[in-house]
Amino acid sequence: METTVKIHVAMVMKSSNDWYYSLPFITKIWFSGAVAVTVIAMFDNYTSEFFPRTLVYDFPAIKNKLELWRFISSFCYSGPSGLLTIAQLHCLYDFSCRYESNPYDSGGGGGTADFALMLLFGATMIVISYSLLDGYITLTPIFTRKLLFYVIFLWSKRSPLNPTTVWFLPVTTMYVPFVYVVLAIILDKPYFDIIHGIIIGQIYFILACKKMIKTPEFLIRYFGTGQYTHAAFVGTGRQMQ
Repeated sequence: METTVKIHVAMVMKSSNDWYYSLPFITKIWFSGAVAVTVIAMFDNYTSEFFPRTLVYDFPAIKNKLELWRFISSFCYSGPSGLLTIAQLHCLYDFSCRYESNPYDSGGGGGTADFALMLLFGATMIVISYSLLDGYITLTPIFTRKLLFYVIFLWSKRSPLNPTTVWFLPVTTMYVPFVYVVLAIILDKPYFDIIHGIIIGQIYFILACKKMIKTPEFLIRYFGTGQYTHAAFVGTGRQMQ
């Protein structure tokens, strides 16, 4: 009996490892960071009083106290413990995987370099637009959901007529971001983060379609063309064409 349990545990561990290492490179990093930051915040003794405040975007704290980690943590923290946070983490994993596997080709062969540029563009635009609009519109200084729906919007543009599901509801891919807006309104949940991400996504989509955005050489030199897998994750680094 004990031997059987050990074998079963070993098989589960191997399956989990295979799944994790099969994730696209940048999705793996973002998803791992999001889970780590969110779980640490959940179990911190001062979560409700202090800890999340050290994770959100706060430019005065970054400028005056050099709390530079906020540039990263504000795009990883997914919220307090609960089903919505788990659902958001699942969406991050799912849609980031889908889009990183087939991003718009902006010079990197439709691979990891292009996905990296897309994320950098989206994150930069989110920070800039937040800084410009804060005070005029009620915005949250947590950017994970904004960046997620930026990715979802661009994914929905890649194969807009494909059928898919949202919470078991059949829907055409092009409508997925807007279905989430409607669901948020129906459930009386915040929805401006979704709209914010969609708007930034539309800007990137227009620039990509007009060939006005190009993946810089340093990203192509690092990631190569096509999908990239790093040695730290698979044992041998390689570019997958």
